[in-house]
Amino acid sequence: MKVAKTNDILVGKMKHVEIDGIEILIANVDGKFYAVGDRCPHLNAKISEGTLNNTIVTCHRHLLAFDLTTGRVISGIRSNLPTYEVKVDGNDLLIEC
Repeated sequence: MKVAKTNDILVGKMKHVEIDGIEILIANVDGKFYAVGDRCPHLNAKISEGTLNNTIVTCHRHLLAFDLTTGRVISGIRSNLPTYEVKVDGNDLLIEC
């Protein structure tokens, strides 16, 4: 499913999208796009409202950090985030849920 255009998400930025009720964060890291679930497993905050440092996204609520490449939590003891494959088709970003 088409979720955005490549120029909608600048390098080093994130965007929140929804596909059939599933909340997803898409991030642009040096021109490569990653997608993970956009709800923190701790307090259900939107991860996309946090900070992005290379491939590490940190939740703004309690500073849980996750690796965008795997969805794995790297600080804290909570669950990992689901990951989604992002395909680039011309200027379109596609995700399958």
